[in-house]
Amino acid sequence: MGKFIIKKRSNGENIFNFHAGNGQVFLSSKGYETIEGWKNGILSVKANSHLHGRYEQLQSAEV
Repeated sequence: MGKFIIKKRSNGENIFNFHAGNGQVFLSSKGYETIEGWKNGILSVKANSHLHGRYEQLQSAEV
């Protein structure tokens, strides 16, 4: 099962990453200035992730 992990950037913004069951980052959020912002972002992901037309799917380059 996956999990959300919240991190603070050096500029003070918070972001969240969703980690898949294998530990890999599956989704990264934009920066949020408030706790309410990232909480709403997580709720939005939970509510809309199954609706493929509501998000842009990108693939990162392998490093």
